[in-house]
Parts: sequence; structure tokens; C-alpha cells
Amino acid sequence: MATAGPGQHLVRYHLGTGRCAAADSLTITVRPLLTPQLQPTGPLVLRCGTTSTELRLAAAPAPGSAVQWQQAPGPSGPWQPVSSTSNISWTATQAGWYRVQTTSDNCQAVSAPVQVRIEPLSARQIPNIFTPNADQVNDVFELRLPYARTFHLQIFDRWGRLIFTSRQYGNFWDGLGAADGVYYYLAKYTTDCDAAEQTVKGHVTLMR
Repeated sequence: MATAGPGQHLVRYHLGTGRCAAADSLTITVRPLLTPQLQPTGPLVLRCGTTSTELRLAAAPAPGSAVQWQQAPGPSGPWQPVSSTSNISWTATQAGWYRVQTTSDNCQAVSAPVQVRIEPLSARQIPNIFTPNADQVNDVFELRLPYARTFHLQIFDRWGRLIFTSRQYGNFWDGLGAADGVYYYLAKYTTDCDAAEQTVKGHVTLMR
């Protein structure tokens, strides 16, 4: 056998014996089954109430190839088929790992797995009391906002005097230097889920 070119092989053979022998050749073309690639490559995190995402093959498979989408709880399986059709895209609606298996002429190839995670949309939480006593529990006045993007917090005492301000989410009021009692807050923020600025206000009790 002699190589005739990339993906091709040249086979020479003889017919007959003696003075009647004849030589001939046959070129066999080999088309390797390419490993499929998925887009996006992941990991994909579904946020802000999103419950599905579309996975796609980066390139169409070879003509006549069968495409099977598979899902598993982890990157090493066990893999289960979720579609028997030859669609080049698949809408994932469950958390887990996904991959594609292509089959052509009894040859199989699988893509690298892609992870899909779903983060539930959490509700805004603002406490009405906090206890800055250094016990590592409820030590700051923490506003729990879903995916905060911009943030402005102001704290006022009972006479309306501004005693604390923060423009960085995570930099919350720790009550340092303030006496026990009732205080008032004004917070403005935006989130990755809602670009419109939200305003909340109310009162919080500081109790050591």
C-alpha cells in the first residue's frame, strides 16, 4: 500500500500469473469522522429567572451523519440520550452536563461536555434588626439583593442626620459608634436582572 495524499490510500494489485499477469491500482479515500464541537463552550449559568439555553454544533456534521444529544449528571457520565433526531441545536432546560455524539458509517465521535447550571432568582431581603456584637451572626445591616450592579446606601439617625453612606455593594453598615435604637435607611440599586434603578427605604433597629 502506498499513500496517495491526505486522507487517501493507493492499493496496487495483480491479476493472473506468468505472462498473463496484469497490474492495476485502486484509490481508496478515507474520510475521518471529525470530533464535534459545541457552542457555547460553558460552563453556562442561567440567571435572572432564565430556565433554558440553546446549545449548538459549531459546524454542521458530515452529510448522512446521525446526531444524538446526551445528558449526564456529571462530566464523566453516565450519559443518557435526550434526543434521537439529527438537530444541530438543542434547548437545554435542566441542569447537568451535555454533549453530542455523531455517527457515520458505524464510526462514532463525541464532543467535549458542556455544563449547564441554573441559579434560581432569589428575592430581595432587608432585615429590620441587626446585632453588631461580633458573634459573626447578623453583625451588619446587610441588604441581600439578587445580582446587584450599582448600589447606594444611606443611613440616618432619628433626627435625620446622615451617619453612614456606601456606594459599594458588600460594604454594609456595621453600626460602629452608633447607640442602640431605631435608624432609617434609603437604598438605591440596579441589578443584572433589572437595569431600572430601584429605591427602597425603611427603618432598622440596632441592638447589641
